[in-house]
Amino acid sequence: MARSATIACRLVEALARGAVPGDGSADNRLAEGVAVFTQLDPAQLAATRRTILSGNRLRENLVTAAVGWAEAIDQALIEGRPLPPDLEPVAEGVGPDRLDPLAAQVFARVSAHEGAPAGRSPRRLILVAGAGAVAVALVAWLVVRSLGPESSDLPFSAAGFAPACEGTVFPDAPAYKGSGPHPTVVFDTDYNVQLSGKWSTVPEIYDARNGFSGAWTSANPGEIQAVACVDLEGEPEGAIKECPYNDRSRPEPTNLPMYRGEFAVRLYEARTGRLIHEAHISGEIMKCPKMVPVGATHIYSTPSPQQYIEAIGRFVDG
Repeated sequence: MARSATIACRLVEALARGAVPGDGSADNRLAEGVAVFTQLDPAQLAATRRTILSGNRLRENLVTAAVGWAEAIDQALIEGRPLPPDLEPVAEGVGPDRLDPLAAQVFARVSAHEGAPAGRSPRRLILVAGAGAVAVALVAWLVVRSLGPESSDLPFSAAGFAPACEGTVFPDAPAYKGSGPHPTVVFDTDYNVQLSGKWSTVPEIYDARNGFSGAWTSANPGEIQAVACVDLEGEPEGAIKECPYNDRSRPEPTNLPMYRGEFAVRLYEARTGRLIHEAHISGEIMKCPKMVPVGATHIYSTPSPQQYIEAIGRFVDG
C-alpha cells in the first residue's frame, strides 16, 4: 500500500495542477498511466479534479481523493498488472518508512480503513472496508468524507456502496422515504470490459450529455438513499451481430458474437437492504466496445440511458 499511496498522491497533485491525459507533459503522462493501470475511464480524472478543487479545504480534498485512487492502484498491483513506464520511477524504493507527509497521511487512513470492523448489519456477511471488490469501483466519483458526520460508518465515496449489490446494508445511510428525489448510485458487473464480475458504477449515467438528474449522480455518500444493481441474466442465445477485434497472437482479426443482453435491475434501500423495485430490460445499444479483455468469447448489447430511466427513474427522481 505504500507504493499505491505514493502514486495516488503524485496523481492528485498533478490533477490539482491541471493535468489532462493526452497532451504529453509529465503530469499528463502520469495521469494517463494511472487510468490505464487501474483500467478506469480517463473521464474519472476530471471528476477527481473537480472534487480536489471544490471548496477551500485543498489538503483534505487531496487526501480523500488519493485514498480512493490508492485503493484502486493497490488492487491493480495485487492482480499482478505491470506498472506503466511513467509510474515505475514514482514507486521505486518506496516503503512505509519512506513516505512523504501527504503519502504518509493517505497510507495511515487507508490502513485504518482496512483494519476497522465492517460495522454493517448484513443481509449477507461481507467486509466492505478492504481493498478487494470495492477498490475498483470506488474511484469513479470521489468525495470529501467530511461532508457527512465524522462518526458516520459510510463509504469514502458514493461508489463505495457497491457491496450493497452483494447484500451489505449501510445503517448510517439516510432512509428512502417521502416523495423524492432519492439519490441513488447504479452499479453493473462490467460484463463486456473485464469479465471480473465486480460491481462498478455505470459511466453513461455520469455523462452530462445523457441528461441524468443530480439524484443519479450524487457524489456525496451521506446523501445516498438507494442502490441499483444491474445484473446480466441467463445464457447467451442467438447472436445479433459480430464485432471484429485485433489479436496480436493471430494474423487475422477475431470476430466475437454479440448477444442481446438481458438484465435485471434491482433497486435496494441502502439503509436496510429492502428491495424497492425490480425491473427487467433488454439492452438496445448494439455498439461494439472499443476494447475487450484477452480471452473474451462473446459480448453483449447494453442498456441505453433511457432504459435506465424507464426502469427505475420514477423511484429515483420521484
